[in-house]
Amino acid sequence: MNTASLSCYKCQTPLEVYQIGFRTVCDKCLAGQHCCLNCRNHAPGRRNECLIPDTDYITDRAANNFCDDFQVKNENGPPPPSREDAINRARRLLGD
Repeated sequence: MNTASLSCYKCQTPLEVYQIGFRTVCDKCLAGQHCCLNCRNHAPGRRNECLIPDTDYITDRAANNFCDDFQVKNENGPPPPSREDAINRARRLLGD
């Protein structure tokens, strides 16, 4: 993995790191990167908002945490579209 493949989940600024560690923050917006909102397993609506069964409850989803199941969600491309973008796309495809 090269450094250009990782970017901040919040502001999309490329991160100059090879991997996301427990203390990694974005140099531009100072957002913690080892957090639920930057994790591939984050799933709002699921138990503990996580795809991993029986994971520990994390109070602040935007703060760095020590979850052992953390997997960066945007390491192989851009982040997924926002919920609003997905709804708008579905409306264009299926009609209102």
